[in-house]
Amino acid sequence: MRRITYFLIICIIVYGCANSHKNVAGNNKQEMADSSDCSIWSDSLVVIDESIAGLRIYYPSTSVVGWEFADEPDTTREYLCFVCAASYTGKSIYKNKAAGTIKHSDIAGRHISDGVLYEGYECDNNTGGFVGYGYNVREDGKLWDILDRDSYMAACEKDPLPHSAFTQELLIYKGKRQAFKRADRLEYYRALCRIGENLCVVDGTHKHLLVSFVDLLINAGVTDALYLDMGDWKYSWMRKYPDDDERCKAEIIYEKPQGKEYYGSNWLVFQYVN
Repeated sequence: MRRITYFLIICIIVYGCANSHKNVAGNNKQEMADSSDCSIWSDSLVVIDESIAGLRIYYPSTSVVGWEFADEPDTTREYLCFVCAASYTGKSIYKNKAAGTIKHSDIAGRHISDGVLYEGYECDNNTGGFVGYGYNVREDGKLWDILDRDSYMAACEKDPLPHSAFTQELLIYKGKRQAFKRADRLEYYRALCRIGENLCVVDGTHKHLLVSFVDLLINAGVTDALYLDMGDWKYSWMRKYPDDDERCKAEIIYEKPQGKEYYGSNWLVFQYVN
């Protein structure tokens, strides 16, 4: 009888431990699932993740992602929470910017701003593109997409046109590293990325070779990545709090280059709804 009692006690303890472990694992899975929804992390308009060495990941809270042409958006402009350079520009930009006559033909590739299509110059490096659907919400509910070249060109022929679109060099597509054409040198790199269902901008925290930067993106869970122009064009800013918050002042991520003419001409802008 005593042996049976001991046996039952041991069974109860083992069952309790197993059930407890199951509950902890279930809770961890729930936490991991919830963490992909950036809205729960913070009341900030831009959530910053620096948990991966070598990368700084910006998750702007936004419903509309636009592409804008000409001078950089002012840091006091309402309803913007993140701004950075987007497309490549041709050598003609230097002369035209100095003369105050920059043109859409100075921009690499076909692009869309506020639902209007513009033709840029041909650029072999541009192997993909970003499309922001804005208020023209698709039937499938997508607000944005990162596409390969053929899919991007097809999206630019849809009726109605997307709200915004621009081409750039595709670094990762559908989880696979792409063969990039730009020279692989030690630089500060930035990319527009998909992690899970979230759109984010990822900066290298220091200079990398491009191949090493792409390795870090893949390790961070990036499935699609589009290069964003850097170098002398890396000027960018963010606003963490809405315009009616006393903490709403914009923060400069990278200053304009000092002691030289600035040739920024086109911008990726994240707009939040107040």
